Parts: sequence; structure tokens; C-alpha cells
Amino acid sequence: MNLLKPTIALLICMQAMMAHAQKEPVKFSKDIMRKDLEMTHYEKDSSASAVILCDYGRSWIDYGSEQFQVKHERITRIKILNKDGYKYADHSFTL
Repeated sequence: MNLLKPTIALLICMQAMMAHAQKEPVKFSKDIMRKDLEMTHYEKDSSASAVILCDYGRSWIDYGSEQFQVKHERITRIKILNKDGYKYADHSFTL
């Protein structure tokens, strides 16, 4: 009876680690719709210089090199509508 509570707790933790919060909305360099490629202006804001079509990220914990590491992957799809929108494609990463 003493092992029942720790066993249940362990099973709940393992289930939580395998759970996914959401399905990936896009794949990198795939699932590009023709209407997104042909867009020349954004209907909801005609003065927009760029439109974020998708911004998706996921994080996970990985055990490597004898320590745990938090890894993060992000996919951002931006449609640049004119030269003023180039600034939205520039990103920097802090290591």
C-alpha cells in the first residue's frame, strides 16, 4: 500500500511529459498557401508593410551531456509587402 501513491504520481508525471498542448500549425518551408504568396496588401490594414502569417513555438527538456537542457524551436512566417517591412524579418538571438 505504501508504493501505491508514488506509483500513481510517477504515472501522472510520465503522462504529462508525453502530452502535447497543440498540433503544429505549419511545417518549415511547407504548407505555403498560394493566396499568401500572391498577397500584395493586407485587407484589414492597407498601410501594413508586413503581415505575420504564423508564429509558433515549442519547448522541451532534453537530457544531453550529463545535464538537462531546455530547447526551444520557433517558426515564424512573415509576408513582406513592401521595403518598409524588411525590418520585421531581422532577428537576433541571445546565446
